[in-house]
Amino acid sequence: MPLIVKCFYMPKKRKQNYQQCPWCTKRGKKPASYARLTALERHMAKCEAAFLLENARCAMVPTRDVMFQMILRQNEEIGTLRARMTRLEERRVRVPKLRTLTPKECWEQRRDLLRVVHKHFGEKKFNFWLDATNICDATCLATVLFPVLQMRGGKLCFKGIITEDIYCLAKQLWGKNSTDVDLEWWKEVCEGEFGQEIDTATFNEANERLMLAYQRFQACPVRMAGNQAPQGLVRMKRLWSRLASSFQGYEDELYGEGIDLLNPGENSTEDSLQSN
Repeated sequence: MPLIVKCFYMPKKRKQNYQQCPWCTKRGKKPASYARLTALERHMAKCEAAFLLENARCAMVPTRDVMFQMILRQNEEIGTLRARMTRLEERRVRVPKLRTLTPKECWEQRRDLLRVVHKHFGEKKFNFWLDATNICDATCLATVLFPVLQMRGGKLCFKGIITEDIYCLAKQLWGKNSTDVDLEWWKEVCEGEFGQEIDTATFNEANERLMLAYQRFQACPVRMAGNQAPQGLVRMKRLWSRLASSFQGYEDELYGEGIDLLNPGENSTEDSLQSN
């Protein structure tokens, strides 16, 4: 039978970089070695003070020159420590900013964003602008995609993504293999949490229109060539046009200038996003 030999290898340890105190050599003593920089600096401060006292004219009382040199050195160290403490305090009290959402992350958090919009607008204004008896696919999308949408050159685009191609925009938002491109989430939240009574006929029509546009996009292997869209992107292009109109209406009438729904100041909705 073959002889099986098991070899055990010890893990490599980190090599310690020991440094010696230069003041010990000046005092005629064996230099102390430390691997930690903080321990070395602590020892050097004490050793330097002892060296200055030993070389003074009186061993018990240091001269004015020695005291003056020690005070100047301590002043420099105190200034360095103050600068470090100030930087640490500023970092501690700094308010963390919300990271910019990507289109896919925005779509994944659509239920939470819908709750944020309802909380900001209030029940009366929400029911007025988002009528439960007149559901539109573009209106629903514009309501929850406001953090990533932006009008640029008269066209609706994504923030931070320099493209106007419908194929690229849809791929950035949903990808090509998504299975949850529908409006069922809208019905669940509005009826289950907001108490609305969604009209079945208009909801089914808007839901089928959105799903059919995405299915045609999935089957389309090419992008737009200039302003001519292939047959698989015609419905997606029409949806994007309606989405631009809905977003402009919300931006002018509801959001207004200087209003940030995700960061409204004291009544921040960041906690509500994380709790959900």
